[in-house]
Amino acid sequence: PAPTNGPVRPSRAAVPRSPVLIVNRQAVLEASAAARALQETERETLERVTAELERVKTELQVEEQELTRLKPTLPPDQFDARAREFDRKVKAERAAGQDRRALFQKFTQEARQALASALPRVLEALRRETGALVLLDASAVAAADPSLDVTSLAIERYDAEMGEVRFDPPEELMPR
Repeated sequence: PAPTNGPVRPSRAAVPRSPVLIVNRQAVLEASAAARALQETERETLERVTAELERVKTELQVEEQELTRLKPTLPPDQFDARAREFDRKVKAERAAGQDRRALFQKFTQEARQALASALPRVLEALRRETGALVLLDASAVAAADPSLDVTSLAIERYDAEMGEVRFDPPEELMPR
């Protein structure tokens, strides 16, 4: 077969003709190319953030061991000053880690909401194209003829609508 440009569209005969069709919205949002791109970005970002948090934790452990080693050799006032400074540093790093985790959560939530916000437009276009009066979410259907399920068609249309999607995490989230 000859190569094609763009997504392969099913023939008109493959599109069910029924006043009621079924789509699994969750499957569209999880199986689409855009969703896979987001999942990959989330994984890579989480790995980088986790590695940075581990690096800081290791540095603090080394610093704590050094402080403990120096305790017998320092005058009490110098040791207490260093211990207070170390304690402030630990608290600041702990707060920064919590901020990063919260920022990561916000980033992923907003990206998922952006993906979900495009879905109604795609589903409405699919409904019109198929001539259906209604598209029901599969989660609301107890039983139906499987030929009424247009989820794979919805995924194709969603991928075509979204095109290639990139998700760039906020700079504050990424390790320095």
